[in-house]
Amino acid sequence: MGRAIGILAHVDAGKTTLSEAILLAGGAIRRAGRVDQGTAALDADPVERARGITVYTAQSDFSFEGQDYTLIDTPGHVDFAAEALRPLSILDGALLLLDGTSRPGAHFAALYRKLAAANIPTLLVLTKADRPAFCQEAALAMVRARLGIPAIPLSCQGMEACQDSLAEALAEADDPFMEKYLAEDFCAQDMWDAAKRIFARGGALLAAPVSALTGQGIPELLSLLGRLLTQRRPAREPLEAPVYQVRVDEGGQRVCFVRVLAGELAVRDQVLVQDQICKISEIRRWIGGRCQPTERIAAGDVAGLVGIPAQVGDVIVWEDGARRLLEGPAAPDFSASLGALIRPLDKAALPALARALSLMTLEEPLLAAAPQGQEGVHVWVAGPVQLEVVCQVLKGRFGIPAQAGPPGIRYSETVCAPVRGCGHYEPLRHYAEVQLALLPAPPGSGLFFQSLVSVDELALNWQRLIRSHVLSEGPHPGVLTGAPLTGVTVVLLGGRAHLKHTEGGDFRQATFRALRQAMMAARANGQMALLEPWVSFEITLPLPLAGRAMADMRRLSAQVEGQEPAGEGMCLLRGSGPLKTLMDYPLTLAQYAKGEGAMLTQPMPPQPCHDAQEVIQGTGYDPGADAEHPAWSVFCAHGAGYAVPWDQVPQSMHTLIPAQRLQQIGLPPVCAPVPAGP
Repeated sequence: MGRAIGILAHVDAGKTTLSEAILLAGGAIRRAGRVDQGTAALDADPVERARGITVYTAQSDFSFEGQDYTLIDTPGHVDFAAEALRPLSILDGALLLLDGTSRPGAHFAALYRKLAAANIPTLLVLTKADRPAFCQEAALAMVRARLGIPAIPLSCQGMEACQDSLAEALAEADDPFMEKYLAEDFCAQDMWDAAKRIFARGGALLAAPVSALTGQGIPELLSLLGRLLTQRRPAREPLEAPVYQVRVDEGGQRVCFVRVLAGELAVRDQVLVQDQICKISEIRRWIGGRCQPTERIAAGDVAGLVGIPAQVGDVIVWEDGARRLLEGPAAPDFSASLGALIRPLDKAALPALARALSLMTLEEPLLAAAPQGQEGVHVWVAGPVQLEVVCQVLKGRFGIPAQAGPPGIRYSETVCAPVRGCGHYEPLRHYAEVQLALLPAPPGSGLFFQSLVSVDELALNWQRLIRSHVLSEGPHPGVLTGAPLTGVTVVLLGGRAHLKHTEGGDFRQATFRALRQAMMAARANGQMALLEPWVSFEITLPLPLAGRAMADMRRLSAQVEGQEPAGEGMCLLRGSGPLKTLMDYPLTLAQYAKGEGAMLTQPMPPQPCHDAQEVIQGTGYDPGADAEHPAWSVFCAHGAGYAVPWDQVPQSMHTLIPAQRLQQIGLPPVCAPVPAGP
């Protein structure tokens, strides 16, 4: 069974260079490529080679000392952090890189916290060991101070020689070995056992220095990894293969990247996707930058599947005697905080632009796009670098020259309390009714769906259609500023179809009206909230300037949550605040600190907007005048449809929701429905 190893790092830590060196040592490539020369095997996309950074997660199989591995190289730039974190669910271990000539920053610490939260065994790799400024002791000391955990330099030679300093460090981090160490009754195998426990359990970081450019320390690093890494997941029969990445190839085919955790998959296997049978037409594996088709993959393998309409977060499982694709939300770890309008240079290319961005959102769930009539397409991204990459991909990959307007803050909306929504669509010879509830979920977590309706009340195919309309046809505009709805669990409470007159589009209309009606009711009751993107920050600056920085943070509606020494005459401020007010502060800091200060930020889940009323008034959005997103419903009487205002819709619904069902989610019971008709 192969092992999946991820490489994660802050930008410019030497991650891709290390990947090339590992693949060379593992026989996957014959010559290590260079990032600066655009020859890296895993940075094969034209955008990556042009910019000299990793944008997309890439993978390659290799072998070392009889063990099979899949190396997963991830982006290092914070704008692509969501892409880097998606493979965490399929990793057996990780290499966390730190440039041994620099201080560990906010992004490095955030990556460590994500790995620790996912219980992924992690080996710290100190890169650029060939540089004159490299100092292992200083780098490890900064890691200890930054993360608050021990960092232990490890080497195979030190283990086999039972080196005293290494044994002492291992004993301090592992109680079972401490007993043997104090009794002076231990051997090399005891030290290896202690290192394995520390590696698997966490709480301390084992570290190894390397120089990927010269190859120094690469074989020893791989030997260490082979000795430390144990099989995390036992091989078992029931199929389980999560989808962690989706790409569209040059031929327009969707390639779904999976890690088979259990069972096996083969070409021509059938997979049930929402009652539709799909067939795996091709399985692709990668060695270096070369794609190799294969007929079968088994537990431990990483590969790309063609023919399955999967999305990031979905899982292929064996259930009820069949292979099924279970839908899962692609909950991003980082939110898209900036928005911009992208216009094609040729207005005739606007439809093609919309289609291209739709494909790009399939590959990057964090990216969101919404057509803005004839003006262009509004996109939301994690940062300015990602926005530049989007325009570059549009031109290079799709042949659509386009330009982006100035980026602005991406606001979002949510509900603060449970609220009921009702939607009815009944023009002549059409019929659909939907009743649902909106419940608060963690801020910025997206939309979730839950049904409390039995198939006896509403057929399963209609329920799945409603779910699809809720989760797959967003973003759903809110009613405060028209910003996307997020952080909400949509609960289906009831619904009704007509045996003869109901069509799929009817439930689309009823579902959207129910969502809109719920938001209008929440707005009327003061239960809608406007959210804005927040960032956590770390400011390092001379101690005499700390007072000014803290005053600036209060003025910018930010919160300073801690202060600590950061070296002689320096201090470190930690806190969080609105991206809107803090995005230009690094430049301000650099000016008044005369180059002695630095500010690092990390995206956070959105928080209530600090100037909500000002933003709402500034947009001038009128939800009642938004003809494309109506909250009123259509009923029918005497052979003709008539409109019912949103605030009167609940009293006109045909379906009575059981009081127990409403109380289950914190809603009051409702009265019996009125007879149909005006």
